[in-house]
Amino acid sequence: RSSNVAKHDATMTEKQKRKAEKNRARKLRREWKRKKEMEEKKDDLGSRSDEEKENETKKTKQPDDEERKEMKRLAKDYVAEKAKKRAKATTTAEEDGGGRNSRSSEKDDEEDRAPVHQPVKQKKLSLIDKMRAKLSGGHFRMLNEQLYTTKGDEALHLVQQNPGVFSAYHEGFREQVKKWPKNPVHKCFEWLQHKPYDTVVADFGCGDAELAKLIGNSKKKVYSLDLETPSHAPFVIACNMAKTPLESNSIDVAVFSLSLMGTDYYKFIEEASRVLKVKGTLWIAEVKSRFDGKNGTASISSFISSLKNAGFDVNPKKVDEKDKMFFALEAVKTKNTGASSNYDGGVDDGKTKKKKMKKSAPVDWPTLKACEYKKR
Repeated sequence: RSSNVAKHDATMTEKQKRKAEKNRARKLRREWKRKKEMEEKKDDLGSRSDEEKENETKKTKQPDDEERKEMKRLAKDYVAEKAKKRAKATTTAEEDGGGRNSRSSEKDDEEDRAPVHQPVKQKKLSLIDKMRAKLSGGHFRMLNEQLYTTKGDEALHLVQQNPGVFSAYHEGFREQVKKWPKNPVHKCFEWLQHKPYDTVVADFGCGDAELAKLIGNSKKKVYSLDLETPSHAPFVIACNMAKTPLESNSIDVAVFSLSLMGTDYYKFIEEASRVLKVKGTLWIAEVKSRFDGKNGTASISSFISSLKNAGFDVNPKKVDEKDKMFFALEAVKTKNTGASSNYDGGVDDGKTKKKKMKKSAPVDWPTLKACEYKKR
């Protein structure tokens, strides 16, 4: 055993040797203290008989000697083992440039070294992902520009004649949503939570139909409308937002969450007015930058003015501009206009006659800017 310790001492550094000597010194001090206590205890046995003293000394001394020997042995083994591990760790660190800690077994060393190659693979994968993201982002921006600069029927034709365009657009849109602090659809969902349980909702330009998914199996009925029915949301009604299959005066809430797209966006709002019940609510969320009022385009105030002329009442307290990116508003339908319905909106008792209403004067709708996503 002493020869093994000598071998370990030969491989130990000066610092490790000093530490080992300190440990030995501590153990010697503890042994000396224990011996001192034993001597004091022997002196206390003076009043007993010699036989009792001898028996007591034997009982006390014998296990103490064995314990000391065992402790010495364990201490030497412990110091030698620690020194061996430290020396091995120092050697491995020098070989690897100080980048890794070494463990006691070869298996653990292999596990420690394995992750070193992982970042290289990750970099290659991330580069591919970046290239794909650039291509996807470019495709998304091109489609986005087309949808904002065409009419509703032209957008519907584009999607119908080019399978995959709709899904490609919304794939890029989902990537954009990840960068937002809050999705306006979630804000709409929170607002709808305070509405009656039997509220009927029409989600114009629903996209992935997230609003319907959030509402789930509650008693609220949601009609999800968009240019195409995605495979993951077969309940979506594919149509032009200006010509939906919904009945007049049948909806409690009409939602436009970032979906006033197209040069004839006002036709979507007129369609929403047609299907909304009197006292029904039009909920709109849009990007603020589209309503800066520059170069003759719409401002939020001019847009609200047009909504009022179209038969909606907009309470200023219901216009939320706190968010940096988006604004949201609630507009209540006050009456049926010539553009929205041929009925007077009264209760149908089975004898009510149709009344031809005079069409109201055309509304002067302001031009909306296209929503452009910057190349990043």
